[in-house]
Amino acid sequence: MGSSILYEGKSTLLRIREEVDALDESVRHEHELDEAVERMERELSIRKKQVNEEVADTIRKRREEIFATFKDEEDKISQNLKKTRTKKERMRNGRVSERITAETSGILDDNDMLKSEAKKIFRQSHTPAFFNSDLFYTLFMPKGLRDYLLCFVAFVILFAAIPVGAYLLIPEPRKMWYLMLIYLAAIVLFGGGYLLIHSKVRQDYLEIVNKGYQIRQRQRKNRKLVKKISRNIEKDKDDSSYGLEPYDDDIADLEQQQKEMNARRREAIRVYDEQTKLQVEREIRQKYEKDLADRQQELTAAAEELKATRLMIKQQTLAISGNYEVYMGKEFVSPTALARMDTLMDEKGLATIGEALDAYKAEKQAK
Repeated sequence: MGSSILYEGKSTLLRIREEVDALDESVRHEHELDEAVERMERELSIRKKQVNEEVADTIRKRREEIFATFKDEEDKISQNLKKTRTKKERMRNGRVSERITAETSGILDDNDMLKSEAKKIFRQSHTPAFFNSDLFYTLFMPKGLRDYLLCFVAFVILFAAIPVGAYLLIPEPRKMWYLMLIYLAAIVLFGGGYLLIHSKVRQDYLEIVNKGYQIRQRQRKNRKLVKKISRNIEKDKDDSSYGLEPYDDDIADLEQQQKEMNARRREAIRVYDEQTKLQVEREIRQKYEKDLADRQQELTAAAEELKATRLMIKQQTLAISGNYEVYMGKEFVSPTALARMDTLMDEKGLATIGEALDAYKAEKQAK
C-alpha cells in the first residue's frame, strides 16, 4: 500500500475503520469465548467430580449392604451360640453341684453328727454353752493363722479401741490420768475376766472342753476334705457323666454355621470387589456418558473457535499494524480517532487521509 495511504481519500478511511472495528469485534468475541471456555471447563470438572462421587458412594453403600446382610445373620447365630453355651454352663454347674452334694453328703452328715455329739456332751455335763462356741475356742484354744488373727483383733478392740473410745466420750477438759484409769479398768475387767474364765475351764471343764476341741478338729478336717473334693470336681474336665451331649451337638452345629456364614460373606465381598463393583461403576458412568460427551464436545468446539479467533486477531493486528499504523501512528488508528477524522473530512471538505490526520492532530493540540 506504501506511503500513498496518506494521499488516499475517504473510501480508504472507511475501509480502515471497518478493519479496526472488525478487530475490536474479534477481541470482544475472544473475551466472550475465553469466559465461555473457562465456564465450560469448570462445569465439566464439577460434573465429572459429581459422577465420580456418585460412583464411589454407590459402590460403598452396596458393599456395606452386602456386609450388613451377612452381619445380621452372623449376629443371630452368635446370639444362639451364646445362649446355648450359657444353657450348657448352667446345666453343667447344676450337675457339678449335684455331684458335689452326692460325694460330700456323708462327710457333711458326719459333721452334723459331731455337732450333735458335742452339744450332748456339754449338756449332759452341765458345761456352759459358751464353752462350746466358736468365740470361746478362738480366744482360749486358737489353732491356725485365722484364729490368731481373730485373737489379735479382739485384743485390739478390748484393750485399745474401747478404752480410747471411752476416753473420747468424757467431756472436756480431759486429763491424761483419765485414760490411765480407763486402761487400768479395761485390764482388770477384760484381762481379769479372761483369766477367770481360763481358770474356771482348767478347774472344772477341762476334760469336756478338750473333747469339744477334738470334735471341732475332726469337723475342721471334714470341712477341708469337702473343699478339696469340691475343687477337684469343679476342675474335672470330663463332662461325660453330666449328659451335656445335646448342647455339645448344638454348639458344634452353630459353630459350623458361623464358619460357613463367615466364608460366604468373604466370598460375596470378594466377588463384589472383583466383578460386581466394576459393573456398578459401568452402569453409572453409562448413565452420564452422553451428557459428559455433549459437554466435552461443546467445550472442544468453543476451544477450537477461541483458537481460530485468536489466530484471526493476530492476522488482523499484523495487517492493521503493517498497513496503517506504520504511516499514521498506532494512537491514531483507533475507532475514536478514525471516526473523528471521518467527521473532519466532511466538515472541512478535506480530500485525503493525511489532511484529516493533520486536522485531528491540530485539534488535539488546541485542546
